[in-house]
Amino acid sequence: MTTKESLKQEIDKLSEEQFELVADFIEFIKFRTQKVDTNPKKRLSEFYGALKTTQPYPGKEENRKRVGESLAQ
Repeated sequence: MTTKESLKQEIDKLSEEQFELVADFIEFIKFRTQKVDTNPKKRLSEFYGALKTTQPYPGKEENRKRVGESLAQ
């Protein structure tokens, strides 16, 4: 098992290029282990009215008709 002290000794033996690779890897590990989801999840209904519409909603039947026509082509 590797101890912190033995790792420190190994790091001291590295070339500058190897040391930079180890430093990059440590930053990668820190990034991967940080908490990503800091915002609570919101329901889609909470966004209703958040954006201004450019066209009125045609309704379920009109949408079905449009989809049917596009599939028929």
